[in-house]
Amino acid sequence: MLLDIDNQYNINHKYRNYFHILPEEFNGSGVRRAHQYTSLVSEERVAEVVEQFWETRIEGNSTVWAKIREALATPTDSECRDILKEKRLMLVSDSIQLIIDRKGLRYELPVFVLHSPAQYDIRDTMAHEFQARTLKINFRSQLGNLELEVENSTQIAEVKGRIRGEQGLGEEKRVKLFYCGREMQEGHQVGNYKVKGHSSVSVFIC
Repeated sequence: MLLDIDNQYNINHKYRNYFHILPEEFNGSGVRRAHQYTSLVSEERVAEVVEQFWETRIEGNSTVWAKIREALATPTDSECRDILKEKRLMLVSDSIQLIIDRKGLRYELPVFVLHSPAQYDIRDTMAHEFQARTLKINFRSQLGNLELEVENSTQIAEVKGRIRGEQGLGEEKRVKLFYCGREMQEGHQVGNYKVKGHSSVSVFIC
């Protein structure tokens, strides 16, 4: 079952570079009851990741995502349920972490959009050494798939530039790269994100 934290397809595994799930501990009640977790990044970075999550929801229906976010912002469990019921959304196992709409589309929520962590850890997850090597990476966007060879020492800004060139994008278009749920920020190198050869990187063009 997707809600099982041990399931490799559980959405929380996409964000393992940011958070550590505490399998025996829970937070919240009612539909918002979820596993407790600790953060591997600062409080400010967690806030950025939460906002990035909402900004990059391209699967499913945007109106449904807006309703889910509205429901999460309510103070009581009953108000939260009422908003979801109004949109005829089904909660799997009575949990807002996994929702099915009338068309059968699935909406998954990681724990960090439901609750704050048990503690913040300001350890720098970017600080690790890597050996120089060439990687073949599949960049997936709404324009299609694009395979590029890059050095893991390549700057993220340079990768974005190559994608712009290959896709014929104007300078007015913003390009964001995400790997394992984490935005690849300019000022860092590909190797800082522990990208492996033949991995897929999500590209959002806006």
